[in-house]
Amino acid sequence: MRLQPEAALADDRYVFVREFLKRRPAPATGGVLFDIGAGEVSVMRADAESAGYAWRGFDLVPSSADVSQWNIDTPFTGSERADVVLLMDVIEHTFNPGFAIRNIADALKPGGRLVMTTPNPRWSRARTLHLFSGFPACFTQHDLDVNHHVFPLWPHVMEQLVAEAGLEVERYVVLDRDEIKPKPLSAASPGLWVEGLMRKAIEARDLSSRGMSYAVVARRVGAAA
Repeated sequence: MRLQPEAALADDRYVFVREFLKRRPAPATGGVLFDIGAGEVSVMRADAESAGYAWRGFDLVPSSADVSQWNIDTPFTGSERADVVLLMDVIEHTFNPGFAIRNIADALKPGGRLVMTTPNPRWSRARTLHLFSGFPACFTQHDLDVNHHVFPLWPHVMEQLVAEAGLEVERYVVLDRDEIKPKPLSAASPGLWVEGLMRKAIEARDLSSRGMSYAVVARRVGAAA
């Protein structure tokens, strides 16, 4: 994998995106932010508007009058273009992530940013779970049935799909770091202690394994900075 992450953070995806918006407020002339997967009540709307952006919410099945319908597996049909697109824990729900990222890139202004978060299949816990169960964390049968997680987006695959969509990665950050603590004594203790040691060994040599999620900021290639 050519792409290497920044230092793993304890922060969750919401903290990461809030910090991004504080560092990159809307231009003085105004800006537009697309919030994909906004749901009924967007967690990020107030932060986007505080940063000066006109917020536009989208979802596959809108449950609010403030949110418009958009299946990102299909091209965006509106005339407006975004300075920033938030795609927070959405891409793993899509059957065609390459199409989705390309359609989102087409909805960005030149120089616009895609801020994307997704479960991290390189997480140490995902690796040990896969070793014992055959399934990586966040992509078990339960995650498929309950959460509709269908596509684990490995960072090297994400890097390729983003590049093919005309975007370049500016930041790759591992999020949701969990501290590996000794487990209380129980019948399962030996196995849990072994898993903990395995995870520590993995994380000691691989920074990308140190968080349950990861975030990417990607810029649409174009004239604007």
